Order: sequence, then structure tokens, then C-alpha cells
Amino acid sequence: MALDKVIQAILDDGKKEAERILAEGRTERGKIIGEAKKEGEMIRKERSDEAERYVTRMRTQETARAEIDSKKVVLKAQKESLDDVYNRALKRLSEKWSGTLIENILRQKFSEVKDGLVYSNEKDRATVERIVGTYGGRFGGVIECAGGVIIENRDKTVRTDYRLETILKDVWDESVIEVTSLLWGKD
Repeated sequence: MALDKVIQAILDDGKKEAERILAEGRTERGKIIGEAKKEGEMIRKERSDEAERYVTRMRTQETARAEIDSKKVVLKAQKESLDDVYNRALKRLSEKWSGTLIENILRQKFSEVKDGLVYSNEKDRATVERIVGTYGGRFGGVIECAGGVIIENRDKTVRTDYRLETILKDVWDESVIEVTSLLWGKD
């Protein structure tokens, strides 16, 4: 019987040891699961924050892109309006252009006209042919323009452009900021 008691004691000790090991295992399992949950929650939070930053960045980029696109549309419309104003101004100047204005140019530029050639559009050809000799020059031929003249020296090395297009462009370039300010404010 003493052997039965020893075996029973060993079995009891084995059970106690097994229960202790199982209890430690459960405790360790709880710690590991708790740590995994904490780490999982941290990863989830990081991913969530990262996704939120991504969404915010994408919204910002899309908003900026939309603003740029809308500015392009506005600028295109403004450019078309300015081109229209420019073309209308050129047309009105062409309609008001006269032989008197041509004669004023030739008189003021007498030194350039003398012994030189004067070119004009077909509409002003007769006027230029009639008065160019008065200033010592000759008619050089017909050019495409809304009005005005081009004066070329005798050697054909210097051409001075007094066409309406050139004069208007010079004035336009100097005043386009003022024109846009009048049309659309000082933005």
C-alpha cells in the first residue's frame, strides 16, 4: 500500500503541476492575445489615419485641379474676349482710316520716304500713288494690311512699319493691363 500512496502522491503532484502549467499557459495566452489586440488596434489606427490623410490629400489635389481647370476656362474666355475687342478696334480703325492720315505719316516721315518705296493695301493704293511723289518717294506695291503703310529705304535694307496692325499692337501691348482691369476688375 505504501506504493499506492507514493503513486497517488506522484499523480496528485503531476495533476497539480499540469494545472499550474495550464494556468500559466492560460495567463501567457491572455497576455499574448492582449498584446496582439493592442498591436492590431495600433495598426488599425495607423492605417485609418493613413487612409484619412490620403483622402484629405486627394480631396486637396482634386480641389486644386478643379480650381486650375476653372481658371483655365475663365482665362480662355477672357483671352477670346480680348481678341474680340482687339479685332473690333482694328476693324473700326480701318473704317476710319483715310488719305489724310496717310499723308500725315508721309509728311512726318519725309526723310524716310525720300528716295524710298512706300507700300500700302489695295484700298489705299490710289491715294499713296498720288501723294508719294510729293515727298520724294515711289509706290512700292500692295501689301496685306488693314491700313497704313510700310516705308522702305532706297537700298531696301531698312523697312519701317506704319501699318494699323503694328500701331494698334504697340498701343495694345502698352495698355492691355488697363483694358483687362476695366473689363474684369483688378484681380
